Amino acid sequence: LGSVKLVKINNELSFAEIDIQGSAPIEIIAAFLTQIQEIKPALTWKRFDLRANMRPRRNAAPDDIQNLFFTGSLRVLYAGKQEGRK
Repeated sequence: LGSVKLVKINNELSFAEIDIQGSAPIEIIAAFLTQIQEIKPALTWKRFDLRANMRPRRNAAPDDIQNLFFTGSLRVLYAGKQEGRK
């Protein structure tokens, strides 16, 4: 997880954004995405990339070969003034 970036759109509207990256089997990534969908207020993906491991190493464990790599940025919009928010 990266650090949260706060961006002010105007006096009443802002958004918070966080970068995420990891590696896991597709079942774990699917469960993670399902959990993200259930968060309220709703989060949106600014960017999401999912790739297969195309460079298996010689002595790699079978799990390393089956893992997918993902990167993305999640964003949530919020209304109200930014002062006083922590």
